[in-house]
Amino acid sequence: MANKKNSKKSASRDLIYISIIAVLVIALLVSLFMGDKLGIILGKTEEEDSGNGVVHTSVLSGTGNVSLPSEFDGNNCLEVHFLNVGQGDAIFIMFADGKKMIIDAGSGSSPNAPTAVKTSYFEYLKNNLNLSDGDTVDYLLVTHPDADHVNMASDVLDKYDVNYVYYNDFSYSSKLTQTYSTFMEKAVAEPGATVYAIGADSETYSISGEGYSMDVYASGYNTFYEEAVESNNRNILSIMCVLTYGGRKVMFTGDAEVPTEKWFMNTVGGSSLDVDVLKVGHHGSSSCTSKEFLDFIKPEYAVISCDNGKAYHHPHPETMNSLFDYGVVTYRTNRHGNTVLYIADDGDFGFLTQNAVAVENNSKNLNPLTITLK
Repeated sequence: MANKKNSKKSASRDLIYISIIAVLVIALLVSLFMGDKLGIILGKTEEEDSGNGVVHTSVLSGTGNVSLPSEFDGNNCLEVHFLNVGQGDAIFIMFADGKKMIIDAGSGSSPNAPTAVKTSYFEYLKNNLNLSDGDTVDYLLVTHPDADHVNMASDVLDKYDVNYVYYNDFSYSSKLTQTYSTFMEKAVAEPGATVYAIGADSETYSISGEGYSMDVYASGYNTFYEEAVESNNRNILSIMCVLTYGGRKVMFTGDAEVPTEKWFMNTVGGSSLDVDVLKVGHHGSSSCTSKEFLDFIKPEYAVISCDNGKAYHHPHPETMNSLFDYGVVTYRTNRHGNTVLYIADDGDFGFLTQNAVAVENNSKNLNPLTITLK
């Protein structure tokens, strides 16, 4: 009987050892599989990228490192940060020469952005872009007066030294919000700042630096007098911008509506503009991103800044269907989180996202140019 008991114990131990070995083997296989899945995806094999990456401080966590492909030279790379602020727009551009630009800074429809969002926003700027209180922001541009684009802009002016400010002067409006009124007052009072307040007439500006240019298009309220003044339509006056670097073009649209898009096309002239990346207007609303506009700018990639859709159902199905029909590879902040577009001076570009989520609307099966962490 003793021999049988020992035999059973020995068999039991063998079974345990086999189980442990099996678990370790499975864990190793999963690790290898996930390592391949989390490698850098830029249409290259991992062998081609291995050991050739440029190490950057992580723009997403502020603590780790991101090994980017060798195409992105840290000294000649432009970054566009589309921050996840829920219902709102908050874009930060780090130009290749180190100059900084903020396009819109807002979240939600209230006069003040949600505390958690505001805290996260400024922590992101500090931890990931080394922007501390009292540092310089070269350019601040607010596309239009809606709270979800401007209710953190006054805080930007309070915290940083801003050299140039661009915005629509809405002082003529009888329905001017206190949030925007305060912002305009702070902009004018910003020490040493050059202020461009667009009034009745249309204006175009050009910002340029080391290898880049930013063309700024503002319609002025006389262009859309009935809608802008009598109907107090703020979206229609959205300032539109085109950034050029490394032979690539990125378009920023604020909440520009279809009439604004038509005005822009007439102002630019020609048959097309050939944009590489579009920041989709009005969080993907059906009031923007007309097929005529898509035909004109011909984007291949797009970013939508939006919340979970509960407030305004953004992005609207009509817009997503149009982007799908055109095969525009689409990133969304509510799905992908903070999203950073890197552009090298030779034109290579890619998207680093906070969340590993598949792109949308890629009906033409383009390379999504997604950079994910190893």
